[in-house]
Amino acid sequence: MLLLGHTIATSGMLLKTGLVFGMNPAALNYNQILAMAPATIAWFKEAIARDHRINQALASQWELLLTESEGQS
Repeated sequence: MLLLGHTIATSGMLLKTGLVFGMNPAALNYNQILAMAPATIAWFKEAIARDHRINQALASQWELLLTESEGQS
């Protein structure tokens, strides 16, 4: 949600700067642009951690199914 908010604010600011001010660098909100980096990095970290947790859970369930199927043979 934080990344979405920063993305919308940054894209709106860039659109406003491009259309209204003719890409004047003095009209850019550099604080908003700089706020995108930590939000993006945090989003990637959370996505990687989520994928890791999902893969661990799937691997443990797969091992459980394999041990159960070998026990029944």
